[in-house]
Amino acid sequence: MKAISNKKEAIIKFIIVFGVYLCYTQFFLVIFNLFGITGITVNFVADLIFFVGIIYLYKDSLVESLKEFKTKFKFSKILIYVLCGVIGIFLATILSGMIGELICPGQDITDDNTSAIYGIADKAYVIFKTVVFASIAEVLVYIKSVKDVVNNSRHNILFIVISALIYGLMNVAYSNLDLVAVAAFISYFLVGCVLAFIYTKTDNIIIIMLIKFIYSLIPLTILLTGVGA
Repeated sequence: MKAISNKKEAIIKFIIVFGVYLCYTQFFLVIFNLFGITGITVNFVADLIFFVGIIYLYKDSLVESLKEFKTKFKFSKILIYVLCGVIGIFLATILSGMIGELICPGQDITDDNTSAIYGIADKAYVIFKTVVFASIAEVLVYIKSVKDVVNNSRHNILFIVISALIYGLMNVAYSNLDLVAVAAFISYFLVGCVLAFIYTKTDNIIIIMLIKFIYSLIPLTILLTGVGA
């Protein structure tokens, strides 16, 4: 009975998380617009509120994962997982780039986080959105909430596919339905597969957040240090 109750709770939480995730930005845009407030400030406030809210929603799981992160994983093991994760994401990005070039030659399908960093990295909001928000809130949305529903180890492949599918679809949901969107979906899907796969091996969401954080931080570091300029 307890297992059924936990499953129901996980499903309800999943529905709430995705329901709010899909509409919170528009909700705040409407509210702020009533007071004549527009611009990037609205997005920043909306994302910040969602960020705090989802951390609070998963606070118990985060605390437990943090304790395990400190006690269960040695530094060498963490380093291996992080390196494998970051390298895996880069290889997935390269592979998706090659596929994208075959599907739509000459089109840029760089993921939005990386593109935003290179485009307008002087704005604090973009850094928050692409490095902090993407590493914590999005990982909770696309990986943790899905795994809580598909939590049987026998269904790991199903979890990886579902998590990656949702990650890919959500990131191209507002794009035009064309070959560029298909190529972008493949890119996000492969990255989602890498992150979900490592989560099945570690069962620790902090490690996945760390991988995503370091991966997102690399283009920002290159930009700020002027490497390749």
